[in-house]
Amino acid sequence: MAIPSPRRIARMTLPLRGAGAIVVVMSGAGCAVDRAEIAKAGHVPVIADYAAPADIADDPWAPYIAEAASRFDVPETWIREVMQRESGGRHRAVSRAGAIGLMQLMPGTWRELRGRYRLGSDPFLPRDNILAGTAYIREMYDRFGAPGFLAAYNAGPGAFARALAGRHRLPPETQRFVAAIAPRIEGIAPASGAVPTAHAALQGAIAGSPRPARPVLSADQTRPAPPPPAAETFAGGFRLVSAARAATLSVSLAAAPPAEAADPAPAVSPSGGWAIQVGAFRTLEPARSAIEQARAAAPDLLASARPATPNVETAHGRFVRARLTGLSPEAAVAACRRVVRQGQACFAVAPAARS
Repeated sequence: MAIPSPRRIARMTLPLRGAGAIVVVMSGAGCAVDRAEIAKAGHVPVIADYAAPADIADDPWAPYIAEAASRFDVPETWIREVMQRESGGRHRAVSRAGAIGLMQLMPGTWRELRGRYRLGSDPFLPRDNILAGTAYIREMYDRFGAPGFLAAYNAGPGAFARALAGRHRLPPETQRFVAAIAPRIEGIAPASGAVPTAHAALQGAIAGSPRPARPVLSADQTRPAPPPPAAETFAGGFRLVSAARAATLSVSLAAAPPAEAADPAPAVSPSGGWAIQVGAFRTLEPARSAIEQARAAAPDLLASARPATPNVETAHGRFVRARLTGLSPEAAVAACRRVVRQGQACFAVAPAARS
């Protein structure tokens, strides 16, 4: 199939609704082939040009990166590394899969982030693309810690959660993505503090090895903290924590029980005052998503649980806690075991520890 010339490509463009950007529009059979061949030949869809905000030739998007880093408490180094790996700093970049702009956001992800953070209508606009990509980094970090957020950003949170659970291996592209960036951001964390990550689980997901029986936090990633009041430890590594401490932990992958040990559903008991917490997020939407993901992991135990998304003020700002309430102690502990096996954070919270 002949590759269209740049002039012909320019004639095949239509303006995006409500925006000055222009993208290639192709119809009929063989559309994917045409796009792939154009990309292989080095042609990029013609879109509107944007003036860079900075005078520094080798750092044209610095003001937008600084704004995004401040707004979402994400280190500038993380943004730069992801951007460089994803698009090479080219604001016109469009991948074969359809990812857009500097941060290479998929159209569906862009639409969600645009609405959630009240961004403009043009996904190629560098400022909005950087803001959206940085918000996505923050959301993935809140769920998976570092460097897990890299895998979730590249492969998608669902794919990474399934990989953490040992269901499949991450794509080679994602493996290369993490391997290229992780060493360059080691030791760099948001101003609000580092979130511990279960490295054994992450390495198993990337390498495709069976799920480790007990993911262990590396010693240099845990921050010293006083023991929570009235803490009680259960078999399987689940811990009851106070609401104050749980609010400051945006993500913590609790130690999972051995893979061989089955979790029989506890005997049905009246609903109680216990709860599980599956994250603390900057905004409401990720909290709701985390609740639904947890409910799907243990539908028989959490079908009648009540969702709760209370706000809490901490020294690091306001967080929205994602909780399922009205559980018996047996159901709370058993549900957390299943949720963690799906790669999601989970704490069982006793009535005395709730606020």
